[in-house]
Amino acid sequence: MNKLKINVLFILILFAVTAPLYAQPAGVVYSNGTHFYVDGGIYYFAGANCYDLFTCEPAVLDTRFAEMASDGIKVVRTWGWSNEDWHGFEKQPGVYDENQFMLFDYIMEAARKNGIRIVIVFTGYWEAYGGIDQSLKWQGLPSGDHASRSVYFKNAGCKQHFKNYAAHFINRINSISGMPYKEDPVLFAWQLMNEPRYQNATPNEDATGETFRAWIDEMAGYIKSLDSNHMVSLGIEGHESRYGFGGNEGNPFIYSHQSPYIDYTTAHPYPTEEWADLTLGETENLVRAWISDAHNEVGKPFVMDEFNVHSSKVNRSEWWNALFNVLEDNDAAGSCFWTYNGRNIDSTFGASHGAPELSVLKAHSVVMSSKSRGGPPPKDTPGFSFGDGDFRTTGYLEQDDGIHVYYYIYCENTSNQGYQGNMKIRIYITEEVTATIERHYESSDEYMGDPVVSGWIIEGEYKYYEVDFGNRALTPGERIGFKGGMAASSGGIDISNDWSLSDITTSSSELERVVIYLGDRICTGESPSGGTVTTAPTSAPTATPIPTTAPTITPTGVTTLLGDVNNNGSVDIVDALLVAQYYVSLNPSPFNLSAADTNCDGTVNIVDALLIAQYYVGLSTGFCL
Repeated sequence: MNKLKINVLFILILFAVTAPLYAQPAGVVYSNGTHFYVDGGIYYFAGANCYDLFTCEPAVLDTRFAEMASDGIKVVRTWGWSNEDWHGFEKQPGVYDENQFMLFDYIMEAARKNGIRIVIVFTGYWEAYGGIDQSLKWQGLPSGDHASRSVYFKNAGCKQHFKNYAAHFINRINSISGMPYKEDPVLFAWQLMNEPRYQNATPNEDATGETFRAWIDEMAGYIKSLDSNHMVSLGIEGHESRYGFGGNEGNPFIYSHQSPYIDYTTAHPYPTEEWADLTLGETENLVRAWISDAHNEVGKPFVMDEFNVHSSKVNRSEWWNALFNVLEDNDAAGSCFWTYNGRNIDSTFGASHGAPELSVLKAHSVVMSSKSRGGPPPKDTPGFSFGDGDFRTTGYLEQDDGIHVYYYIYCENTSNQGYQGNMKIRIYITEEVTATIERHYESSDEYMGDPVVSGWIIEGEYKYYEVDFGNRALTPGERIGFKGGMAASSGGIDISNDWSLSDITTSSSELERVVIYLGDRICTGESPSGGTVTTAPTSAPTATPIPTTAPTITPTGVTTLLGDVNNNGSVDIVDALLVAQYYVSLNPSPFNLSAADTNCDGTVNIVDALLIAQYYVGLSTGFCL
């Protein structure tokens, strides 16, 4: 074989396992050297922490994001975890609350509307909201102190739990925009943990950080395997004896951030805490030291992604102005102060719209924006369009009690995606019928509230009443419903001519149709085949479980071209690169697995990638067949 061609093959395969095969999605921020970039332009930002967004209702989120945008905030760091009963994402191991994730979808959309990007933190070291303490408890292990928490970073069960939760979040498709999180430019970065450390676990590792670094490489590498578009950050505080800020805690700044899977460095200065007790000058020098190490030793951007001072001890505006000057003068990439509040202001570190220090932040934001050539995330994203069968209306009749004939009607989300938005149901009845409406729910949750039920509305020869559920989340497999009643003398109910509810049929035609509105449009859906139901079932109908993953559908009439794994009609080096990425578990997309086994041995591995590369450079004329 020609030596040049052999070299070309191995270079191509090496490139395949180390580089993405597609362009960065428009608007997604990435790092290169000591800077952030977006769409090829350098990017700096001023930001804030707003950790409790996941507890806020949509109207509160709209207000909070509008206020943050007006104060110059471009990036918001927020919690993406809670194991508590109240607003918990994961209240039991592996059981994810779809309503809570759908509320987070709204966070992403509120950020999008206001030109703000989001850092999502997967879990926390401290006891708040569960975090790694809860993960340890689920493994039957002690928790609540440094010694117990050190076990988290070595325990196989805890590691798998972290991966499972990260995968659920990363693979999510936003129920409002239809945008996959892994492609969304609103997402600035994933962050492994809030303030992790591996403290006092072994005699030497407070300084070396070996176990902690191994955990970083494994977890961040896994995240990168699922989402190669977005950055991953660490979330450490930057405590270390050599900085004169805290002590060695098993997470050395340089070594921890040198992980090839971490995209930028972080630190959290709180200089007016009693244990720190730094002057303003000492704090300025501390920040300069971090930036110098980030740029010269690690070679990555620096973000001060938490900081603040006690307003009762010092002039906060003065300190902020001085620290922002240090960031600007030393080419730091960004910062997020702790913490932006909308209500229940944190008396120690909180700031809300109108606080004097926020005018200092806004001036800093103007400077950072002036240095940037990369703009805000795009505000328009493709919307998810529900197709026929994704929502279904069903119902049944209850036995006539001699006074009324009762009927139950449900709207069920039969798709594998959550829906959040306005929802209302109209029930059309012939004008002469006497009918009542009685509120009835199949299930209840905190977002449902009480629907608004209209009086009768006349529309031609029909009249209808409307049940308006307002802005509400409907998870996959969930349904909402209500109970209606008609005078028994009105006769039976026949809706055999209805296009949205076909499984209630009797002898006459008073109930003409049921119409489901999602937002401002009708969702016709598909119903099961019709049939007569005259008595109530012994229990309410059970929703059909939704599969956790959608089935793979091969279009009819499509012939697979062996080697053409991206289905573009030809076999070229891109196909070899895709197979190589598949072999090292980088989950390339698109990827036609049936076209990848070019030597027909029943497996897809690096040999198949080499065969495709050989074919591309003319060293072979085909594959097994």
